[in-house]
Amino acid sequence: MTTLALAIAINVQASDYYVATTDLNIRSGTRVSFQVLHVLEKGDTVLVLDSINSVWAKVQYKDVVGFSSTKYLQKIDFLETPKVDNSNIPSISSIAFLVFLSGVMMLLILVNSYRNKTLASLISLFYGAFGFQKFYLGQTNKGILSVLFCWTFIPMVIGLFDFISLAAMNKSTFNYKYNNGVAGKKQTLKKENEIDKNDADFTIEIKPSSLTVKRRGINFDDTIIDVSSTSFDTSIDQLEFSEEDDKEVPHWDHTYIYSNSEIEYANREQKKFYQNFRTKFLKFEKTDIQGYTNYAFILYFDLLEDFEKHQDIKLLEKQFELLVSICPETGHYAFASLTEKLRSRSDQYSNDRLKEFLEPSYQFEHGYSQYDPDLYKLGNRYKDKLSLSKQEISWLNKFYDPTNVFTSIQGCSVAVIKLYLKTLNQLNDTNGFGDLSLNENLDALFKEVIIEEKLKFDPQYEVEDRAYSFHRMEEAVFLSIFKLVENEVRLKFRHKRKLSIDSFYPYHNSTPIFEKRFAEPIKKCLSENLDTIDKPDSQTESALNALNVTRWKDEFLIITDSFHPDRVVQFRKKVGKLLDVNKDNPNIEKILYESAKYIAKYSKVDALKYYAMYHLSNFTVNKFSPKELPKSVNKILFEKEGQIAEFKLVIKELLRTSNTKKAFASLSQFYVPKRKIIELDKTEIKRVEEKHEGTVNLLSEYMEVEEVEENVEILKESNSTYSSQIIRGIEMNEIQEELVKRIISNSFQIHQDDVAELALENGMFKNQLIDSINELCSELLEGEALIEEDEENYIIEESYYKEIAL
Repeated sequence: MTTLALAIAINVQASDYYVATTDLNIRSGTRVSFQVLHVLEKGDTVLVLDSINSVWAKVQYKDVVGFSSTKYLQKIDFLETPKVDNSNIPSISSIAFLVFLSGVMMLLILVNSYRNKTLASLISLFYGAFGFQKFYLGQTNKGILSVLFCWTFIPMVIGLFDFISLAAMNKSTFNYKYNNGVAGKKQTLKKENEIDKNDADFTIEIKPSSLTVKRRGINFDDTIIDVSSTSFDTSIDQLEFSEEDDKEVPHWDHTYIYSNSEIEYANREQKKFYQNFRTKFLKFEKTDIQGYTNYAFILYFDLLEDFEKHQDIKLLEKQFELLVSICPETGHYAFASLTEKLRSRSDQYSNDRLKEFLEPSYQFEHGYSQYDPDLYKLGNRYKDKLSLSKQEISWLNKFYDPTNVFTSIQGCSVAVIKLYLKTLNQLNDTNGFGDLSLNENLDALFKEVIIEEKLKFDPQYEVEDRAYSFHRMEEAVFLSIFKLVENEVRLKFRHKRKLSIDSFYPYHNSTPIFEKRFAEPIKKCLSENLDTIDKPDSQTESALNALNVTRWKDEFLIITDSFHPDRVVQFRKKVGKLLDVNKDNPNIEKILYESAKYIAKYSKVDALKYYAMYHLSNFTVNKFSPKELPKSVNKILFEKEGQIAEFKLVIKELLRTSNTKKAFASLSQFYVPKRKIIELDKTEIKRVEEKHEGTVNLLSEYMEVEEVEENVEILKESNSTYSSQIIRGIEMNEIQEELVKRIISNSFQIHQDDVAELALENGMFKNQLIDSINELCSELLEGEALIEEDEENYIIEESYYKEIAL
């Protein structure tokens, strides 16, 4: 016998055996949607019959043959069995030892037909190196294999693994796997007069159909006691139950349920409850099973068995929906079974339902999945805030939220969503897509995409593959529409950076088809609805200005273009609002500077205040690097000597205290004359006049002569003025205009060295020459410099030159 076992073992390919590293399903096919045939427990050993691909393998566990994921199967690396030759023939003592072990194994097998979990764990720990636990658990073939390889470390490792697995396993699972579901704990009955005092808490009740052991009022109906050869009838049909039987659900430890025959291993109370539960369920009445999932899974298999008789797929759908609402744990299995049943049918209803079933949102809504795929999508996020219809929610849930810096601002996101939904509603209601509706256009587009992209579908899973490809195309359509809408809102909100929509991802070859069917009608509809976009509120404006630091210039230009000299107060209010929505703009001091520069001609005090605030803002942000106002503006603001020094004192105090109220009070009185009261002595004045009367007359004669001579000189100078090409009011001399001509003729720029040479030839420095020209043109150009420095060159803006040229 031992020699025969050795020969068999030599022919086994050890590399085909794998150990499950976790609880693992054996399915009827190579997809998760296939039916579960068996659930491997962690530590179970399977035979790999064939490797299907990198993910799935065909395996055998006992009589179950199916498919499992290779990710959770760990290879058992047996050592190769050496070839048998004369030198390796076992000695007589070895054979005797093997015979002894075989005898011990047979004894272990015959010791007790009921297997004890604790004993099995101890055998695995101490005798696992010989595989004794396999014999004890009824796995004789594995035990023989372990004995044959006991000279290696592999059986020892398997023994330790079995010890951990058995120790962690609950008794119900152990009994189900190794005792056919029987609890098997025997109680020795004693005659009533022989009961020990220590057992006073026990009472034994023997009834015609059952035996119950009670202790302190606790019912131990889980124990089946063989008291005689009397046969008790435990069939469900013979059980009677009342309406009160389902008020308290009989306890039933969780076990893996593989068929509806598992009810045979239940006790009387569990069977009674299940019969009541099933009867109510078939009437579509809901029962609370209080988390005992065994009842629900047995019913699940019952419903599948009933379906094979009635073949009513709609009835099965309704039953599974109710079952899932009672026990959500059945959802995944119910969905897989329904999908398989629908796939096996060829009627139109089944095909349409299968497409719906493959939608993740449908699975969640009907309880087949605990994961909500639309939880973080735009439709779910804004359905209450914007009071969206079911159709509008669906349109927004067609794609994942394409968040970017623009739509991360809530006001911008809401504006895009509103225009997106308005556009789709308008096109859908008015047949804006032509003779076809929106959904019909999607179907037509998909047919063209299949041809253009040369899509191929597996015949066995054609419905699923088509549904998946259609879903990707649909997502691309609605996402592209959303981006088209967003670009229009960006333009309306003066956010100049646009999104790129170069291709129809992932079906790039079909971009022209998408453009014709969807993009063109969408763009036409958008152009008609642009005026309906609400202006951004102050919070949105503030966020946009912080994002785009030069965005304020457009608004400031509108303010200055609409300004009237009599409306300084309105200017002040508009600039105040502009500053409010730019409070988070790091370049806010530029608004203050430009405001001071512009308003100086019309309100000196306002200009001083803006310029003071510019100093304070610049000091806070840039640690004080203020820019001087143009000379023309300085001349307007500081006409008298000492005013600049006085202004600097106000600024110094403002930077020290940040007290703008005090600074503004000082600047409000800045131009009020500082008068000094002088008392005159009229008698003394008259005496001096009389004394110097002759001198005054003589000086008056001299003054008249000098005035005539000065007028003659001015006239001569005017007659000799260079014939200028610059408009009147800007009196440039020959050297100044020569420099301007050179710059214009050289594409509006000139090297600084050339300017320095021209200036030196005429006894000047280049800075003096440049500044003198800019000062002459400053007033006409509203404080802007005509000639500006650009690296090693001086340049003139062409538009500025046109303003001063004849």
